[in-house]
Amino acid sequence: KDIFLDFNLNAACIDQHGWIWWGTNNGLICYDFRKNRLNKIPPGILIESVIINDKEFPYANEFELPYGKYKIRFNYTGICMTEPELVSYSYILEGFDKEWNEHTSVPFVLYPGIEDGSYTLRIKAFNSNGVPSAEESVLTLRILPPVWKRWWFILLVTAAVIYTFYLIIKIRERNHKKLEEYLKRTLDERTLEVRKQKELIELKNKDITDSINYAKRIQEAILPSAAMFRRILPQSFILFRPRDIVSGDFYVAQSFNDITIVIVADATGHGVPGAFMSLICSTIIKDILAKQHVKSPDAVLYELDKEVKHIFNLNEENPDQPKDGLDATVCEINRKTGGVRISSAMRPFVVSQNGKLSYFKGSKHSIGGEELRTKVFVTHDFTLEKNDMIYLFTDGFADQFGGPRVKKLKISGLKKIFSEINSFAPELQKQRLEKEFDEWKGNEPQVDDVLIIGIRL
Repeated sequence: KDIFLDFNLNAACIDQHGWIWWGTNNGLICYDFRKNRLNKIPPGILIESVIINDKEFPYANEFELPYGKYKIRFNYTGICMTEPELVSYSYILEGFDKEWNEHTSVPFVLYPGIEDGSYTLRIKAFNSNGVPSAEESVLTLRILPPVWKRWWFILLVTAAVIYTFYLIIKIRERNHKKLEEYLKRTLDERTLEVRKQKELIELKNKDITDSINYAKRIQEAILPSAAMFRRILPQSFILFRPRDIVSGDFYVAQSFNDITIVIVADATGHGVPGAFMSLICSTIIKDILAKQHVKSPDAVLYELDKEVKHIFNLNEENPDQPKDGLDATVCEINRKTGGVRISSAMRPFVVSQNGKLSYFKGSKHSIGGEELRTKVFVTHDFTLEKNDMIYLFTDGFADQFGGPRVKKLKISGLKKIFSEINSFAPELQKQRLEKEFDEWKGNEPQVDDVLIIGIRL
């Protein structure tokens, strides 16, 4: 800007070379307009040398190096007669670079870590106007692979592996044949032994089954028969399905003048252990009912809890012993007045009055089991009318898996069935419950003993 302010008027001329001169207060300014012409002459490019691991080699079209990791520097020069200092370069090392590098004025390129493979270096030069060289300078570099990458080594190893597998298979076939002969001899010897053991096991199994069936007859003899139960309570039914031959579920029924006591219980365990528990507990219950001071359903439960703990030595001194016990519901019916008293240990019960179902959860404590000094058994009092129903049951029906999603029926499903059948005759109610249970269970195994007693006043 200051230069133009210092120009002298008419102080300008063109010399014989075509340069323009201006006079200013600060001196002369010259300008060669011919330099504004575009330089369309492409530059030349020449690779001067290659430095491999700090050792310089003259240019050659091709280099072949033994296996290793190399630091390689390529030195090159762009040849341009006009403004050679403005020559720029672009290069790509095929096999290493993914694309051409950006233009640079640095006349060399360094690759610090090149491993085995085939590479081709291509270099272009550009003059100050961006015109590229007519031809690229090309150098081929090949670093030999290690022995384990050579085709002949791979072929040799493959052949060795195949031959090794062949030998292994042949050896295995031979050993297998020997083993087969040995096993055949051993099998013949063992077959005779197994047949003898099978006969012995079948004999023992028959003895065990006969013993369990005899235990079943004993259990059936102790349980009130259906005929005796109907004599006491004519409008009633008993649905009793043990999971095994014998059952841990049991019931007790006794009458004293106009009073009938019905107890439904679920002892610890299934099968033979559960049956032993049920025999012991039913005997204890009958002894308790014979005592004069036991005058209410909750008193029966308190006395039963005391006796079970005493018989099975349930105490806090030996915490590792099994906590045997049972869940039970005690129902006292006054057949003359229709008064009903029910107390329950861990078992719910259902009462139907005028066709409306009422569900009661019962106490949260079991009989026996863990030592709790604050067990509370509550007695519920009812006055029932004719055709009202009482349902006492264990958990086997509600806990059965089945249905389209193979889930438990649950108490809600059982209550729904009770609501549909409570107006039926007792025998028809039993048939409907059996049908519902079989359809729900389908092909699933029975998971627990099933006991339901329905009583109509």
